[in-house]
Amino acid sequence: MRREHGYSSVTVLIILLFLSSIIIGLMSFLRISQDRSNRFEETYAREEKLDLQVMDLIGILSDDPTPEADSRFDPVWAYVENHNTENLSLKLEDVSSRFNLNFIRTKMIEESSFKGMMNTGTSPEELKLFRGEEGLFTDINLGYDQFFEKEILEKYFTVYGYANLNVTYEDSLKKLYEYNVSLEGSSVFLGSIQQFVSTRTIADTAEMKRILGVHYDSLYPLVNIESLMNINFVPEEVLLAVLSYPYGGEKHEDSSAFYDVIRAERSSFEFSSDRLDSLLQLEEDYLRIKEYLGTKTWFWKINAIEGNRGIEVIIALLPNENSDDREKKYKVIQWKSLNG
Repeated sequence: MRREHGYSSVTVLIILLFLSSIIIGLMSFLRISQDRSNRFEETYAREEKLDLQVMDLIGILSDDPTPEADSRFDPVWAYVENHNTENLSLKLEDVSSRFNLNFIRTKMIEESSFKGMMNTGTSPEELKLFRGEEGLFTDINLGYDQFFEKEILEKYFTVYGYANLNVTYEDSLKKLYEYNVSLEGSSVFLGSIQQFVSTRTIADTAEMKRILGVHYDSLYPLVNIESLMNINFVPEEVLLAVLSYPYGGEKHEDSSAFYDVIRAERSSFEFSSDRLDSLLQLEEDYLRIKEYLGTKTWFWKINAIEGNRGIEVIIALLPNENSDDREKKYKVIQWKSLNG
């Protein structure tokens, strides 16, 4: 009887141990599930916070008190500085005030210091041929890294920007037609562009609408006549290349003076469109300088990072077809997770 009692005690002990393991396992499962739930809630809250930071920043850009010019003196930069903390990194970058390798006339590279920055064994002509064969790229490091080192690409070049009808390479405009309209008719479109270029005139709004024709809505605003780069942010080497290019067969006689004035003044105050017009009083072929240099930033990159979570956002400023409309309207073209 004692032995049966002993067996019973062992049996009870085994059952208790078994039940205990189930309870402990269940508690561990619940604890792990709760931890995961907490982490999910924390992650969601963090990402929601980052989203709100970015949306607030875009709102401040839209409410710029000087909508005709973007510069380091705008209120948005105080917002960026005040919201950079030990835990949060917020960055804003003009990514369109550089040479757009999708659209640039490679003669601009040929006639500037950028030719000497190209990788050994490559040339502006090869770049033009490559672009014609491979098309246009949305990632600069996956398309043009064979021609320039990464640090040079990221400092002086971009793939974000509009195509100014007056200075964009004709074959690139043809590619945009093929991408946004159709392959059929692209040769006719190219012919109309080449005919216009041969006149050596600067297209105004009416001429742009005539050239884009019935496909205006498909091509505008990607193709427009807005100045490509913001004089307040354009890198000095790019600025010098634009001012020194021989548009009329030789560089403008005041190109060096323009360069010195712009460098000095933009470091002290916002370079306005009125100031730019008063400085660059140009004629004939040199008017193309102002097709490159303006006072608006068309594409911004915003990075918001907290811990191992982050987002990268690219926004585009939409051109105002109504000259009396001063409201700045932005369109989000990329919203990408940077989660580690």
